[in-house]
Amino acid sequence: VGTKLIFSGFLDSLDRYNSELYPSDIVLIFDEPTGTWSTSHLSQARSFVACAGNDSLAVFAGGYYGLYYASDVVDIYNVNTGQWSVQHLSQARGVVRGAYCNGKFYFGGGSIGLPVSSSSDVVDIWDGINWSVDHLSAPRTDVAVVAVGNDVYFMGGGDLDFSTNFCSRTYYNVDVLHTADNTWHRFDMPKDLEASAYTTSGNHIIVGGG
Repeated sequence: VGTKLIFSGFLDSLDRYNSELYPSDIVLIFDEPTGTWSTSHLSQARSFVACAGNDSLAVFAGGYYGLYYASDVVDIYNVNTGQWSVQHLSQARGVVRGAYCNGKFYFGGGSIGLPVSSSSDVVDIWDGINWSVDHLSAPRTDVAVVAVGNDVYFMGGGDLDFSTNFCSRTYYNVDVLHTADNTWHRFDMPKDLEASAYTTSGNHIIVGGG
């Protein structure tokens, strides 16, 4: 964001034996021009957080504040002022993913968490002032979300099974939101993927692993 790299959503520890997850509220901020680090804090400690940014704002949305207990908190950091503000998703969920495109932040999919272990089809959209909601073609968790031009791609994902901590199903789905006219189209990847690494290069999207 701007000249800063901002890291958050850390996990202090995970105690599977006692079914406890201990997330961190720490935010690490690296200033590239000076080569220095500083720290800040989220308003709520949580892990598996979505993030997205533009030239001035870093947005951290959702996540887990306990083992499979999802949060709706959205922490927004302004790199120009150093100030934080708080908003809320329309639905609490973890393992949600985000991107910034054409003046808006998009946060799609995710796991609703306990007591209901199901995936979400919700896409929360924030224009810097107001929130709106749209929907994916199918509910799924850990979707790869990237922006290319005026389009936002929501790729793959899975259904998280809390009894095994793995996905019981993975998806081929690619939902593309054309932000210029708010229309959708869908196609399939040649491989069903969840928990993938992904990036963009020019007009190309590269998805690997999962």
